[in-house]
Amino acid sequence: MVFITFLFFTICLAAFIFAVWQMVKRPNRRRLLGRLLAVAGSFTAILLLWLQPKWSRRVQLQQVLLLTEGTDSDSVQRILQQVQPRPRIFTSDSATGRQFMALHPAFIPDLAYLRRHFRGIRKLHITGFGLPRYELNHLDSLQVAPHLSLPPPFLQSADWPKQLHLGDSLRVQVTAHPSTNAPAWFWLVGGGSKLDSVEIKGGQSQAFQLKTLPKAAGQQIFYLQWQEKAQRFREKIPFVVQERPPLRVLMLENYPTFETKFLKNWLVERGNQVAVRASISRARFSTEFLNHEKVFLNRLTPKLLQTFDILLLDGETVNGLSRSEQSAIEQTVQEGLGVLITVAGSLSRNALTNPFKVHANLGAREKLIVPIWRGAPKAMTAIPVVPLTLSQTSGAKPLVFTKNGQNIAVMQPNQKGKIGIILATSTYTWVLDGKPKLHRGFWSLLLQEISRPKPVTATWHVTPRFPRVHEPVQVSVINENNQPPVLLVDSTSLYTKSIENDWLQGQGTYWPRRPGWQQTQTAEEEVSWYVYESDDWASVCQHEKYRATLAYVNGRSVKQADLLVPETTHQPEKIPSFWFALLFLLSTGFLWLERKW
Repeated sequence: MVFITFLFFTICLAAFIFAVWQMVKRPNRRRLLGRLLAVAGSFTAILLLWLQPKWSRRVQLQQVLLLTEGTDSDSVQRILQQVQPRPRIFTSDSATGRQFMALHPAFIPDLAYLRRHFRGIRKLHITGFGLPRYELNHLDSLQVAPHLSLPPPFLQSADWPKQLHLGDSLRVQVTAHPSTNAPAWFWLVGGGSKLDSVEIKGGQSQAFQLKTLPKAAGQQIFYLQWQEKAQRFREKIPFVVQERPPLRVLMLENYPTFETKFLKNWLVERGNQVAVRASISRARFSTEFLNHEKVFLNRLTPKLLQTFDILLLDGETVNGLSRSEQSAIEQTVQEGLGVLITVAGSLSRNALTNPFKVHANLGAREKLIVPIWRGAPKAMTAIPVVPLTLSQTSGAKPLVFTKNGQNIAVMQPNQKGKIGIILATSTYTWVLDGKPKLHRGFWSLLLQEISRPKPVTATWHVTPRFPRVHEPVQVSVINENNQPPVLLVDSTSLYTKSIENDWLQGQGTYWPRRPGWQQTQTAEEEVSWYVYESDDWASVCQHEKYRATLAYVNGRSVKQADLLVPETTHQPEKIPSFWFALLFLLSTGFLWLERKW
């Protein structure tokens, strides 16, 4: 554009000089000054038509009333009586516009359009439930007076993970306030059957959770269903279940145990790759490979350990490790390997065990303890725990403990990897008691927390929480592979801008045209997310607008009282092209008529 402008000015200047020269060299010197002024006027008009200059116009700032969804007539009438002169009325909600048709509100697509086309706004009055979070940033430099209506109380918030791995529980967290004093039932429904249910008291706001364990991978839609006043309602709960990448597990044991047998079988059932080394004598070992190719396990080296995600070993094996093997494990842990040590007796001090404080309880015997961990069911069964005390050290994270605060499993980060210690040596008793879910949940937590982290190519964020059709959706991605992000949404390239001047972080805005599953992808990865109908989760979205608007107004860095807005302002305005065209016609007309005089 700069080059085109430069070229245009160069041509105009050359043509102007040529025209002046033609006027000057004419033998007839009469009206020479008039001819030169006409030439200058015609070329000036051409330049002004190209540049489209503006002038500053003094305008009176006014107050504006914005009607949003949920506006009640009492609030509107009260504002119209109090605000003088009468404010201009706008709305971005078609249903609200029809409701207040008698007031002749002007329809705007969004708040950005209002700020762009109506600059003389001094104060904005907002009625109804408020504005969505993505529009609130357009309120900067405006005095805002919220006159909000409280949304219907029933469903106030809902949240759940949109991406799961197979074997993870789906946990739907809901806050609801039944409109009557009668109890209300909620169900989590999937595959045509009720998966979980809860009853809450009427007449008060309560938070609760519904959960289930999805059994298949892929895109799935469950439903939150509830009953109130003999009527049943439901809302969609879309999520994606991904196949969990198989773990590469190396198990070292001093001798075979039932604990190792049941854990090994469960790992193999889930498709993991397992290699087992058991001691026969001081330098002799037996090996077993399940879903894993045969490798040489007699000597632990950094190269060998790099091929595994987690190393499981017992205390006696740790005590018998050579210095070279201890060094190899320590080096590989710092590079990302996870290590989990099961302690049944004394534990020698070395680089692996130094971060932990394990003390023997003299005279104590193995006892039954009820363990607790994140996501553990309320109905638990006790398991045997060795008579040791596992003290928490600086930086350590308790993973399994008792209600009295006694640690059963603790994890300690070590650069890129993690080391954990566990005092429970007989978790297989859960399986023998017919409660394999407890065994599965216990070991799933430990393996997820301690295993080598899987490489992530990109981190995705889709906002708002409930993307709706015909409303803007912010799609953000942070690339982890040193490549600038290129986004495709349903095979359509999405323009992205960098976030905080970081070219590895891209953000784009997408306006979904249809509800349902959307596919967003980069060169390496594809993510599915769901677009809702305009009336899905209406009550929750209304509460989110209400909370977001109040939080924005109350949390602004510039307080309303300190935001001094003058009553008038100077507004830039384009000079009508008519005047430039008239100047051009008068100038060229004079030059044409002058030759005939």
